[in-house]
Amino acid sequence: LTALVLKCLYAAKSYIHVDEYYLREAVAWIENNQLPSGAFRMRGQLLKNLIKDRVYTNKDESVSLSSFVSISLLESGWQPEDPILEKTLQYLSTVTPHVDDLYPQSLMAYTFTLAGKRNMRNRALLLRKLYQQAVTEGGRRQAPGFCFHFLP
Repeated sequence: LTALVLKCLYAAKSYIHVDEYYLREAVAWIENNQLPSGAFRMRGQLLKNLIKDRVYTNKDESVSLSSFVSISLLESGWQPEDPILEKTLQYLSTVTPHVDDLYPQSLMAYTFTLAGKRNMRNRALLLRKLYQQAVTEGGRRQAPGFCFHFLP
């Protein structure tokens, strides 16, 4: 949740005054909750329900949360070379071949897209996995169980 708030505050900076102190505190909190592996620890039931994470590399490390935090930071203008992001991107690169669930695969593919050129191999692998899981319905490829509703 802190990563989402940080992203919103960065976006709002062009319209309102945002005290840099709060941005630095949010970044420090994110950094302090990063595990040595580069993953982020899932904390609190609300976040578990919000992210709907089903993929953990162990009891603490959340693949989806790590992707979500990375997306928030990258969309806020952070560079992939930042130590927090670099560590998380390395973690996500390590787990990429082992993630078979659609939701974290989608988040990870978007994360690697935002992170740029040096992560394109992981992005390509994830996009292939997603394409293989997609079903064709009405001439369109879509995620299994996803329905398009069109107005008449």
